[in-house]
Amino acid sequence: MVGVRVERGRLGSLPFAATGAGPPLIVLAGLSPVAGAVSDGYFRSIVAPVRGLARTRRLIVFNRWSGLPQGISMGEIAQRHAEAAAELGSDRAPDLVGVSTGGSIAQQWAADHPATVRRLALISSACRLGPAGRAVQARVAALLRAGSTRAAVAAMADA
Repeated sequence: MVGVRVERGRLGSLPFAATGAGPPLIVLAGLSPVAGAVSDGYFRSIVAPVRGLARTRRLIVFNRWSGLPQGISMGEIAQRHAEAAAELGSDRAPDLVGVSTGGSIAQQWAADHPATVRRLALISSACRLGPAGRAVQARVAALLRAGSTRAAVAAMADA
C-alpha cells in the first residue's frame, strides 16, 4: 500500500481514513491508544487482511474519537458508527469488517440496525470480553490514563 492515496476526514463524529474506489467496505478497528484519523502505518496494519479489495472497493477505516465518554455503551458507539456510515450517501448498505473491539461494535451495529449492514465479517473478535480480556483492557486503560502510550501498546501486543 506504499504510494496509495489515503483520504482522511470525518463522517459524523468519527474520524476515518479511506482508500480505493467502489462500494464501501467499512473496517472497524479495535480501540487503539491513538484517537483520530489513523496514521499510515496503523491504517496499513488494519486493512492488511482486506487490502486487495481496494482495487474494487472503497476501504474506510473508522477510529475512535477524542473524548470518548466514560461509561458509553456499545449500543451508543454502534449508533454513532451507523450514523456516520449514513453520511456516505451510498445506494446500498456497506459491508463491515470488525477487528477486535471493532468486531464487537460491528456486531452491535448489525443487531441494532440490520437494514444498514449488507454483510459482516469478524477478525479476532468476540461478542463480549472474558476475564482475561477485561484484565488486559483495564491495564491498557490505566496505562493510557497515566500517559504511558508505549506501555499500553506493549500490553495490547503482549495479550
